[in-house]
Amino acid sequence: MIGSLRLSKGIFKTYHMNKEYWVSILLDGTVFEKKIKELIDVSYELNIGG
Repeated sequence: MIGSLRLSKGIFKTYHMNKEYWVSILLDGTVFEKKIKELIDVSYELNIGG
């Protein structure tokens, strides 16, 4: 999933965290708020479980 995310406009490799599993997201409106919230939900589920 990370590889395809990095191809999306406004989503980039991150240089301050684990480069394999983390991404940086522009918060200038390039990435829709709904998409950001979906990614947060997925991240939570992967880390905490549900």
